[in-house]
Amino acid sequence: MENTYKKIVLLLTGISTSLLLIVLLFYESYKNPVVLGRYSIRYLIVVASVIALYLASIAFLKNTHLWRKESFRNILFSIQVLTILILLGEIIFRAASGFGFTRGSEFERMRRNQTGANAQFTYCGQPSVQREFGYINHKTNSLGFNDDEHSLEKKSGTYRILVVGDSYVEAMQVERDSAFHQLIEAKLNANGRKTEVIAMGRSSQGTIAELKILEDYGLRFKPDLVILGFLPINDISDNSPALKERYNLLGMPFIPVRMKLFLRERSDLLFFLTDRIDRLRSSKERMSFFLEVFDLRKIENDPIWQQAWRNTYGALLKMKKRCEENDAELLVVSFTSELEIASYVHPNKSRNLLEEKYRLGELAEHYDFKLPDRLLSNFCRNNGIVLLQLNALFADLKKKNGSDLRFHYFYDGHWNPRGHAAAANAVMNFLDQMN
Repeated sequence: MENTYKKIVLLLTGISTSLLLIVLLFYESYKNPVVLGRYSIRYLIVVASVIALYLASIAFLKNTHLWRKESFRNILFSIQVLTILILLGEIIFRAASGFGFTRGSEFERMRRNQTGANAQFTYCGQPSVQREFGYINHKTNSLGFNDDEHSLEKKSGTYRILVVGDSYVEAMQVERDSAFHQLIEAKLNANGRKTEVIAMGRSSQGTIAELKILEDYGLRFKPDLVILGFLPINDISDNSPALKERYNLLGMPFIPVRMKLFLRERSDLLFFLTDRIDRLRSSKERMSFFLEVFDLRKIENDPIWQQAWRNTYGALLKMKKRCEENDAELLVVSFTSELEIASYVHPNKSRNLLEEKYRLGELAEHYDFKLPDRLLSNFCRNNGIVLLQLNALFADLKKKNGSDLRFHYFYDGHWNPRGHAAAANAVMNFLDQMN
């Protein structure tokens, strides 16, 4: 009776696994044949190979003395059940649309590879949180940026603006025509100034990487104006390899970073599990890390943070030089964060926000949330770099229209459509003053 039961389980395991893999293959190929199809085939081959090896091992072990031991058969049976559960979990997280993790591994691959030419992808915001915005579909251009196609040759009489920056410029969180650079282009053209705005934004990039983008791609388009989007809360740390490495070790220090990325890029189920563990273990640590940019003690006493600021200043000076060599003006636009805006609205606002979102209100007294703005302003003024800082301007809008006015998604932290619109208006007004 027991042998019959085991054989039935083995047979059902093989059949169900094969059917699930076939469903997975066809579902992903139908959903996105350009991006997902090749991963489906690779996934199918790997899993099918594992199953074949597993069945071959059973066939071999059945003729050995190990098979006659009940404890060994129980272990093998447990492995079977665990394998089935893992495969079912993977199928659920790849096929079910309500979790927010459906394309977790694909999103992780997209982030690491910074997308590719004409890649299609769906942005779902912070995993499992869909109530602020739904899925937003994007397609990159031939250079891999989330923007329209642009020809190298500039049309006669056209004023060309190049916008370089991180995820705020990439603007995956809103529809493309709601991004601030698209709004600037539309407003300038509506005002009678023939304008083309080119956006080259990539998530998780700092000023040094953005300088590289400018040199490798941006200057080939011969822009009249280069706008550098600068986000103080993470751009300075992104310019420091030592700080980036320290950030990557937060959350799951017991799993090597490379292994963690490898797993997250290949399994939606593991993406979900590692993301949950990261959030449970490291929300406070991660936020504390980001808060260090506001800590004057770090600037005065920490060599790593001092070097991070030197790296940032050096990249800004090189960017200014490259623009001058190519007859382009440079405008640095300092982007906003909720904490910095709150500090301009009321001294206690930042403390309240830290307590509301991260239970870190007691740490607010150690930080000066206007510190990055001051340091950046002093540097740009002393080196002849034109700077527009948005935190104070956004704070004025909050004061006029009510403190409940939100420019950032609460969970995601990026600009919502209102934030992009406010940034576009601020840049437009500043350009009018420049002219």
